[in-house]
Amino acid sequence: MQGIGRAYSAVSIINALATGMGGALGIDRYVEVSVKKSSETKVTTLLHGNPIKVNLSLVEEILSIFEREYSLNEKLHIVIESEIPPERGLKSSSAVANALIIALFDYLGIGYNEMEILSINVDASLKSGVSITGALDDAAASLLGGLVFTDNKNRRIISHRHIDRLPVAILYPPNRLKTSELHGTDFSKIRPIIARLFKMALEGRWMEAATLNGIFYASFLGHDTRPIFTALEAGALAAGLSGKGPAYFAISRDATQIIERWRLLNEYDIFLAYTR
Repeated sequence: MQGIGRAYSAVSIINALATGMGGALGIDRYVEVSVKKSSETKVTTLLHGNPIKVNLSLVEEILSIFEREYSLNEKLHIVIESEIPPERGLKSSSAVANALIIALFDYLGIGYNEMEILSINVDASLKSGVSITGALDDAAASLLGGLVFTDNKNRRIISHRHIDRLPVAILYPPNRLKTSELHGTDFSKIRPIIARLFKMALEGRWMEAATLNGIFYASFLGHDTRPIFTALEAGALAAGLSGKGPAYFAISRDATQIIERWRLLNEYDIFLAYTR
């Protein structure tokens, strides 16, 4: 008996850290999780087929929820196969959580709906400390695709809509950044402007809002802003910092020029994805 689940990456349109109100856009890089009965509970994590070490507190919290709420009492071998670089702000934790929750429901043969998945994801993200806000925006974009805006504090999806398929170039450095490193950060200085950008995004100017969100958060958190301005100069419709970073994204009609310009920033890796 085996359970399978899949969920996807996303990029930030409005980072919810300052206000609790966030927006994210789904992209087509994914995580696939399989679970099967085993003599002992163990977790194998792979990035592009290669073993990788990650914090397993989120996985452990989801298993605890399933033991408590769904009477899961078996030892499992969990295999997480990912295309999403972890701890870069590309919603890898949200994607892993969604995929694992789906895989566990599949393994147990239990029916589920999207809001059940998202509720478990938010609970586990908060309890494990991998998210400060619960990251409903990230989880919803990962699960549902499209453009999602949420009230994370009240666990409410404000808006969800699909958009045209567009290239999304992703650039990221070798270093990781854990969300736990931001616990205790005072975001009050940028809260008013981020609140205005959230309203702007909801009113339809989401590409402009995403770019400004990226510039403000990158500056506030001490990230390099060159990738954002380089992408805009190369024709990006929107460019910004994804989540807490340190990954950046650029949405365009044709990503060729953006990627060529980004390659001049030697310290970064690049890949191309598409909205979903």
